Formats: sequence, C-alpha cells, structure tokens
Amino acid sequence: MSRTLKALIIGGIFCVLGLVTFFIGYHFNGYRLDNIFAYEAPVEDPLVKKSYELTDPDDLVLISISTKRMPITIKAHDEDQIIIEYLENQDQLFEITDNNGKLFFKKQDTGFFEEYISSNIMAYLKKEEPEGIVLYIPKTYDGELYASTSFGDISIPDALSFSLIKKIDFKNSFADVNINSLSGNILNLKVARGNINCSDIKFKSITFICTSCNVQADYISSENLDIIAKNGSIDASNIMSDNIDVDADGADIHLRLLAYSNQYNIKINEDHKSILNFEQTSDFQTDKEIVIKTNGSMINITFTLDK
Repeated sequence: MSRTLKALIIGGIFCVLGLVTFFIGYHFNGYRLDNIFAYEAPVEDPLVKKSYELTDPDDLVLISISTKRMPITIKAHDEDQIIIEYLENQDQLFEITDNNGKLFFKKQDTGFFEEYISSNIMAYLKKEEPEGIVLYIPKTYDGELYASTSFGDISIPDALSFSLIKKIDFKNSFADVNINSLSGNILNLKVARGNINCSDIKFKSITFICTSCNVQADYISSENLDIIAKNGSIDASNIMSDNIDVDADGADIHLRLLAYSNQYNIKINEDHKSILNFEQTSDFQTDKEIVIKTNGSMINITFTLDK
C-alpha cells in the first residue's frame, strides 16, 4: 500500500471521527452550534412515577408490553385488577391501548439516534440503569402475555406466579430473560446476544430461539420442546419431554434427559463439521422422538436414567 493511500485512509478516519464528535456535541447541546464540545446535556424534565390500572380484566385475552431499553418485571398478585407501574416525562412517553380484550402498553418511538445512541451514551456517562416497568397480573389470568425489549431484562421473579396462562411470548436482545416455577400451555423465548435462565417450568409446548445467546435451564417439562440455536450455547438438565426438535447452526448444545435411551427414536440430519455424542436408538419403535438438524455444531445428549 502506497504512502499516499495510507495517508488518505488515515485522513478519512479522522474526518469521520470529527463528524461523529460534531454531531454528538450538536445533539447534546440542544441542537445549537455554540460550545458543541462541552457535552452538556440539556436539563430534562424529572421522571414522574405513574400507574395504569385495569379494573375489569376478566375478558382480557392479551397483554402486550413493548419497550426499547427498559427492563420489564412481571409479578402475580391476589388482586383482581391489572396494574402497570412506570416512569414518564416528555422524553419518555407511553401509549396505552385497551380494545377488544387486548391491552397494549408501548413506549413511544423517539427515533433511532435518541433511542439507541444518545440514551445509551448518557446512561453510561451518568452510570445509571434505566428505570423499569413493573406489570402486576392476577394469578388467575388465563390469556396471552407478550413482552419485548432490547436492552433490559425480562423477568418473572416469583415462583408459582401463574398456572393457567395460555401463552407466554418473550423477545429480547442484548439482555436476559429470567423465569422460574411457571406452568401453562405455550412458552416461547426468543433472545439474541443475551441469556436465558429458567428452571422448574412445565408447558405443553416450549420453544427456545437463540442467536449468539446462552441458555441455562433446569427441570423442563413439556410434550414438545423445540430448540433453534445459531451460535451460542444451551445447557439444559432434567428434561422431561415426549418430542424434542433441535435445529443447531454453530451452537454448543448439551441436553440431559430424565429418561432411558431406548424410549426415543432419534432422527439426524448432520453435516461433516458437526460433532454428536449420544447413543442412537433408531431401531426401537416408541412414541417419543428426537429430531436433530445440525450444521457445524456440537451436540451432547445424556439419558440420565441409563446410568
């Protein structure tokens, strides 16, 4: 590479850094051109604690909580109403819709730069964690529950919170999903570049969809268990499931089943880069089945009752 080309590349890098510095200073200075290098954030309205209550949730079939970067905590209580506690000001507003048995709680979009860059830089400079949303639901709730965020954890911290819930659907990026001691019909957990931590869960159908994430699970009971993993790792113990479907691409998966190996038929579609470690039992005719599709992955299945 010639010296001239190197000089042009270095000069271009410094120009880009200069423009980034200018626009960040311009933004934090209230979009004024004076003193843009001071990085002084404009005075913000104080956050005010607010609460939304739905006093007649009997006909409710769906609760949806959606935000970009705040943690979501879901708790069960013995009251009849649904309660959402949150903080709000002019820079952090929420839309609440209750129509046709569906409750939607969503943070208003403030734009890509403000939501993903400015807010994260200011949170880092102030060393502050974003304030979270707390949702209280009656223990008898039997509808669907949806929660989505990008930079905040989603958690159900209390054991035995729900037992009649029809469907739980959590979606997260760059953060964690934490649940324990839950039961219901359908559980879907989708995480990218975060962690899933769960234990003592019993659902008819359980699905983990993971992209570059780590899963730690213990005591998983279901009729159907689906695992879709691209990169990352999954370590699950004490699994009780009739049908297990694994689709792995560059992932490290270790499953420990509370079962005998001869209880399962195993079907495999693998490439030459994958490493599989388990006893195949395809000669047996059983009602239980494990289906594995793998590409460049390491899969280890242990049948703990064989020991």
